[in-house]
Amino acid sequence: SARVDSLIQTNKELSQQVTNLKLSAVQITEADKEDCNGKLLVIKQVSDVPAKDLRMLASRLWKEEYSYLLLLSVVDKKVAVLCQASSEAASKVSAVTLAQLVAESLGAKGGGGSPQLAQAGGVNISAIPEAIKKVKESLA
Repeated sequence: SARVDSLIQTNKELSQQVTNLKLSAVQITEADKEDCNGKLLVIKQVSDVPAKDLRMLASRLWKEEYSYLLLLSVVDKKVAVLCQASSEAASKVSAVTLAQLVAESLGAKGGGGSPQLAQAGGVNISAIPEAIKKVKESLA
């Protein structure tokens, strides 16, 4: 019925508004930034941001001075990962390489995209610190 369709549409719109509010609340702080051999690595861990929304979050957070941006989101007992790289940084270590490294650390295989933007996932939430350590080591 038209009433049900209207409610479904309203629900979709409200869900999108909630997502937009969640994403706009995410801020990069100095604690999220790390110098890795002259490259600026930014790592942000968030909760309940679905993999499909990480790209939108990355485009909102990305700044010209970043070499790499690594986003990790814990959703439904899984980890969604997005890695973005500047064109200069990607020519040395690509976003795909980093995404695959993180996925492997988190108990998954794969991860892919382009040299400047890649996504992956994993199931071992407790391995996030180890995954971050491996990314830092690979850029050292």
